[in-house]
Amino acid sequence: MDLSRFKWPIIIVVVGLLIWLTTDGGVSYMHKKLNNAQVGVDAKRDEMNEAAYSRLGGFLMATYRFKKAHEVFNDCLDRYPDGKNSQYILFRIAKCEQKMGNVERAVRILENLRDTNAFEVDSRVSPPDVLELRITKLKELHEIDR
Repeated sequence: MDLSRFKWPIIIVVVGLLIWLTTDGGVSYMHKKLNNAQVGVDAKRDEMNEAAYSRLGGFLMATYRFKKAHEVFNDCLDRYPDGKNSQYILFRIAKCEQKMGNVERAVRILENLRDTNAFEVDSRVSPPDVLELRITKLKELHEIDR
């Protein structure tokens, strides 16, 4: 049986689906699907869902949709507060806060990450000395007196 005539229609459908997943509708679909997953039933599934939240938020940050990324990261922390990626997600939330103009909140999160030495838990978070430099620069740039 020759299936070669289905090759291009299948390729077009797959490419179209991938493009749709990058749109607001596709992102909302994935976010809703993650929010509907049950927590605590299967540890392996929870780990995969937490990683999916992190990837979705990272994609949103890469496409400059910081408000939606912030929402996704917060939902992840609500569902998996002690998850494997929780410190890195807090680090990314600080970046979202900064980009959305909430610099004081970003500074508080970064100070908390520095004080708890989050780098020890997750090496994707900047080391304390780098966090201190970033905090200092944010405070100077935005004239924060904390």
